[in-house]
Amino acid sequence: TVLSSIGTPGIPGGSFVILTVVLTSIGIPAEGLALIIGIDRPLDMLRTSVNVTGDAVIAAIIDKK
Repeated sequence: TVLSSIGTPGIPGGSFVILTVVLTSIGIPAEGLALIIGIDRPLDMLRTSVNVTGDAVIAAIIDKK
């Protein structure tokens, strides 16, 4: 999974191709991905906002030093 996360493009929904490969390799059918896609979009937006906020806070901390 580490290698698959490195190869994932930085676009919304870009991880679904990699996720399909990982799920099928552990025995979960690719049809289960439909449920994950429906749930992941709002969670992806939250992850992005937390990531951007964290980057801004760290940049502000480094700027003050």
